Amino acid sequence: MSEISIKKAFYITAVSKYTNILLSLVFIAILSRILTPHDFGIVAIVTVFTTFFNMIANLGMGPAVIQDKTLTNDEINHIFTFSMYIAVVLLVVFCLLGFPIAWFYQNKVYVPICGILSLSLFFNTLNMIPNALLRKEKRFLLIGIRLIVVTVGTYGITIILALLQYKYYALVIQSVLSALLVFLWNLKNVNLRLRLKLDFAAIRKIGKYSGYQFGFNFINYFARNFDNLVIGKVWGSFPLALYDMAYRFMKLPINNLTLVISSTLHPILSENQNDKEYIYYKYLHIVKILSLLGVFISAFCFWASKEVILLVFGNQWHEAVGCFRWLSVSIWAQMVSSSAGSIYQSIGNTKLMFISGLVHVSISVFAIITGILLGNLNTFALCVSIGFIVKFFVEYIFLIRKGFGKKISSFLYVFFPDTIIFSVLFVGLFFFLNITNTLDISLWISLILKLSFTIGLYYLCLLFTGQWKHFKSLIKK
Repeated sequence: MSEISIKKAFYITAVSKYTNILLSLVFIAILSRILTPHDFGIVAIVTVFTTFFNMIANLGMGPAVIQDKTLTNDEINHIFTFSMYIAVVLLVVFCLLGFPIAWFYQNKVYVPICGILSLSLFFNTLNMIPNALLRKEKRFLLIGIRLIVVTVGTYGITIILALLQYKYYALVIQSVLSALLVFLWNLKNVNLRLRLKLDFAAIRKIGKYSGYQFGFNFINYFARNFDNLVIGKVWGSFPLALYDMAYRFMKLPINNLTLVISSTLHPILSENQNDKEYIYYKYLHIVKILSLLGVFISAFCFWASKEVILLVFGNQWHEAVGCFRWLSVSIWAQMVSSSAGSIYQSIGNTKLMFISGLVHVSISVFAIITGILLGNLNTFALCVSIGFIVKFFVEYIFLIRKGFGKKISSFLYVFFPDTIIFSVLFVGLFFFLNITNTLDISLWISLILKLSFTIGLYYLCLLFTGQWKHFKSLIKK
């Protein structure tokens, strides 16, 4: 696959993702002014469990379908049929799960919520194989259009339901509608057929690859959601709503920059899965761009956290400002390391990804327990950030040293100029903040001033360190 194909896939995916970011921010800003933090907190607790069940539903089969180029249409149909059986079982189990969840959190509202969300889980499971096929066939434009259409349609209905006083049910219904619309869209654009008799030979064919992929997803779930489980149980729904909102907003640049690249990397680089040198040097260029973007976003979000949170979500979310500030410390590290998964998949080494995930879980659990024991939401967020930064180094010890057989020191040296840029931005914004704090200006003016200063200083740093060449190469090639 040529480089222009990689760029074209990236640009198509980027346009759709970033358009979706802007639309989602507008819709979330509207909803955060209609609904209360308590409403978001109720849904945030259930989201922990829906994420877990969605992870189970995948079983690592989606990436395996992309990676294996020898699968026939009939074998894929049998895998799709297997996913339907999984969907039915998970629907029933999740409905019943509402009762123990309601008992655990002492709130009966989780029984009907789980019943409704079981439909979302059902359609998300059925979407697993069609989504993989669309990516395998590199139909990124279709995926991008689907993303925007579904976002606008479902959030529009959600806002209407929120105005009609459906409260947290509006958010729950949005999840169901989103999964249903994606399923109907996929049904029209992917040629899949259910089989009456299931052939397990196709399942066994992808078993080893998908098994380690599922194992990684399983342990990664706990690493990513243990914080919500603990906060919801120990501190309750309101602190969880604050943390969850800050965490989700912190993840926006990570999910919509890193995952834009990751979602295109695996289908394309897997074509060269036997050429590790090719994949390694392509990846070096990609992580460099991610790192340079990460230093800007991380420094800006830290010092402009008040303006960002209050302007987007409103004054009722002011207690989330400190939480978002400390979570933003890890954006840089997360933006780089979050792309590693698609590289493990591309070189066909999901076993190594699984082993690294085991180490990641222990780091996350330690960071979360430490944060809870310290008893403060802001300190908790800082502990979580430190955990992400530690995991950055662990990730690349596995991927670079063991996956590619390269020196980790040579890889990390690539980020030395980025560290200088981050330090200059951080210190420069600190002194600039002291100046703006003495002025009687609105939040909008303060945000514009900080953003303008950050962009200017960032551009000078890129020129001074010679790192601007990486963005120039991205544009010209």
